[in-house]
Amino acid sequence: MLLFVTMSAPENNRDSSSNQESQSKTQDTDAFKKGKPSYLELDDLAGQIGKVWKRLGIRLGIPDDVLDDVTANAEDKPLEMLLRWRNTTTSATPYHDLYNALCHSRVGFNNLAKEFCYIPAGKRELPCSSNHPDAKRPRFAGK
Repeated sequence: MLLFVTMSAPENNRDSSSNQESQSKTQDTDAFKKGKPSYLELDDLAGQIGKVWKRLGIRLGIPDDVLDDVTANAEDKPLEMLLRWRNTTTSATPYHDLYNALCHSRVGFNNLAKEFCYIPAGKRELPCSSNHPDAKRPRFAGK
């Protein structure tokens, strides 16, 4: 038995709108910076996250025992945590992951997430941070 399905105009419009949604999502993804954050970028971010560094680390998927092993002085703990995350993440989209972690309700840095993780609209054709010399450092697997 053969079954033929024809699509009416409204269904085609629905497919068209879902394609538009997919394109919109793709454009949103494309708005995130590519590559991994440089040392200098993470240093700047660390200076802004302060006391919530451990909550951010949890949201980035860093195990508690690794966070407890951060031995730097209180001022440098946020940077050390971010460097451990950057050097051990296997994510293809670290800026997207960082954005989600910064925006989590227990972290609450939505504006900082947008500022740090998105490429400004007027600069989307410029090279991103993965071209920075610090981003080319060899990776090592952390604990």
